[in-house]
Amino acid sequence: MTLRGVATATALVAALGLGIAGTAEAAPTPQTTVTLVPGTDNVYKYEGGDFGAQAYNDCAGGTCFFSEFDGVGYRWTVPGCGRHNVPTWFNDLATSAWNRTSVTVNIFKNANQSGYLGPMPGWFKGSLDPAHDGMMSSVDSLC
Repeated sequence: MTLRGVATATALVAALGLGIAGTAEAAPTPQTTVTLVPGTDNVYKYEGGDFGAQAYNDCAGGTCFFSEFDGVGYRWTVPGCGRHNVPTWFNDLATSAWNRTSVTVNIFKNANQSGYLGPMPGWFKGSLDPAHDGMMSSVDSLC
């Protein structure tokens, strides 16, 4: 058998092996649990499964902030247009966000819109500026 024949036979055996392995039943994916944090105003905790995808999926509209990178951890949704203090339980936790609106949301370090950190443009999805990680205490949604 030639070297090319050996390589072809080896590739065929490997492909067949992958095909057989591919027929095995996949392990079940753990369910994501979503719970309202007691005593909070619209702060949710995500655990298990693909909780990052679930948290982003649950951000159905408006602007959502998350306690960890890429939409993971806890989620708080800005209640609407205008100025809002972050709920006490979520204060200084924001690390990522999804702004599902066309408007800019200004982010502030302190309550009552003081200590301006910067703007988050409309349609932004991702991690916040690392220099502002875990610093947000209030927002102003410029509707």
